[in-house]
Amino acid sequence: MTHPTHLSPSELGTKEYWESFYERSLSHLKCEHEDEHGDSDSDSDDSFDDDLGTSWFSEHRAPEKVMGYLTSTGFPLSSNSTATVLDLGTGNGSMLALLRKHFSGTMVGVDYSAQSVMLARQLHADKNIRFEEFDLLSSSPSSSSSSSSEHPPWFVEGGFDIVLDKGTFDAISLCEEVRAGKRVCELYPLLTSGLVRRGGFLVVTSCNWTEEELIKWFTGVNTDADAGETPLFSVFGRVAYPRFRFGGQEGQAQTSACALVPLLDSSIVPDKPTMADGKTLVNYYPDDECVFFF
Repeated sequence: MTHPTHLSPSELGTKEYWESFYERSLSHLKCEHEDEHGDSDSDSDDSFDDDLGTSWFSEHRAPEKVMGYLTSTGFPLSSNSTATVLDLGTGNGSMLALLRKHFSGTMVGVDYSAQSVMLARQLHADKNIRFEEFDLLSSSPSSSSSSSSEHPPWFVEGGFDIVLDKGTFDAISLCEEVRAGKRVCELYPLLTSGLVRRGGFLVVTSCNWTEEELIKWFTGVNTDADAGETPLFSVFGRVAYPRFRFGGQEGQAQTSACALVPLLDSSIVPDKPTMADGKTLVNYYPDDECVFFF
């Protein structure tokens, strides 16, 4: 399967941009703390452009909608309160902080930005969430690895139950770096598949790719020389966002292809997933959305 056309590179695809972004966030947080304790006689920066409690996708309430999906009766792990969760590109850690209200198991947030990790640790020190600096493209652990010594200390043996990506693939898609003749975004789906345990789920949310494009990226063929041509993921469910019409065409402002499962486990995902009562699995949609089926 041919992957979608690449996006044009942008500064949002560089590590330097995000280090600077979260460094400003840390400075803003420090100013807030100083103001609270009366230790600063300087005015805080009112022009600061990021609310520490929000994220890239707050306009469409993406974190809440993903949370709704993961805790809905149609999601197989919703009743498993101890499910392990990995957040790739955790940013300020707000997604995991939200999920902590429902899941009590091991939670790890990783980011290649050291400033991001520092910020997340400061904001969520009381929530029993581990935040670590990690670059998936440079050193990727694998759930299939036979040696635990190859894994970083935070990696859950066998892989995580739920692996989250909220905008990380977007940023990587804007990176111009090329490895082995490929843009690094082409390598990302294969690398993420090694983080998910058998029977686990990868949840990807994007604002740069349409739903169809996102699914092509992650359900396409793995052309890694060592693995041969094998499919990577199968789609289990999705979350819809507000749709719009323009010039006779329908689209959506944001897309989330939820619950992608490694095709190795495709036996647990029939062509049309069913629930215990035999009905076709209904993917999660907020009350103001219509329902679709795969």
